[in-house]
Amino acid sequence: MEIGETIQKEKQNNGIYKDLEDFVKRCAPIINKKSIEWLIKSWALDGFSDRGTLLANVETILEWAKRSKGTDMWLFGMMEMSTKITLKQWKVTTMMENLMLEYEVFKVFVSGNPLDGLYTYIKRYNFISQFKEKENFWNFVIVGYIKNIQRAKKKWFFIQIEDISGNIEIFVRELLNFQKFDILIITWFKWRSLSMEKIVKLSRDQLIRQAGGKYNPEMTVVKAKALRMQSSPIEETVSGEKQQEEKIIEEILPTQQTNFTLPDSAQKIDELVNIIKTHAGDQEIAIANKKILINEEGVQKIRDLLVK
Repeated sequence: MEIGETIQKEKQNNGIYKDLEDFVKRCAPIINKKSIEWLIKSWALDGFSDRGTLLANVETILEWAKRSKGTDMWLFGMMEMSTKITLKQWKVTTMMENLMLEYEVFKVFVSGNPLDGLYTYIKRYNFISQFKEKENFWNFVIVGYIKNIQRAKKKWFFIQIEDISGNIEIFVRELLNFQKFDILIITWFKWRSLSMEKIVKLSRDQLIRQAGGKYNPEMTVVKAKALRMQSSPIEETVSGEKQQEEKIIEEILPTQQTNFTLPDSAQKIDELVNIIKTHAGDQEIAIANKKILINEEGVQKIRDLLVK
């Protein structure tokens, strides 16, 4: 895209952009309402301010850009524009709002996924790929988000649901106020035909609260897919789940000596991960050859959990 190439070339020739004013002044000739909104939505300006704040101040930014043109020689070069862009306060955009802005520009998610951090919790249920491979599936629950909505009849819709493993299209009546990227928990069974028993719509924040200690912001969907590729495409065994949890801990902990060993219980591994995440400190211990820094309370909790 021409504006992107221009911005990149300016950065290569004259160094990084120090702040929003520096960026606007150096790129003023190519900045207009369409381009500035595109840059904000595509997360290109996240280093300067929140996207919601920047979008609410587009007119202010454009006016400042207009005044910045030609100011280098103002008063014979003795002064430059001394004022900074004054941004009015605005509600900080959520992760989901940012993802929707990106999707509007690129038609794909860029900085994340609606299910990021939720794999450890979601895997207690089922995945779309699992029931697709089975002829009969008496009771299964999936957690996914609405990827696309297409009206089929006056009160009926085709809704494409996507989870960590894949996607499926369902045919539903207009019972809920469905919107694109809503997160759904769907309970259904598969016997000759597919039948839905219950659909619950909730926000990402509600799902995170529901996940509790199983929410791990480090476990992105990209990492979760890589872990699942190492297990059975049909069904993840208890052993496989334990190996996955051990790898989560390995990502969190740097390498060093062993003082504690990993527990052989998936429940204890979940508790261990939660302690590590919530009790950061300056005391050094090691678990399964991985060195960590944790506070005194955390050390005691780990002793209580792992030492019989």
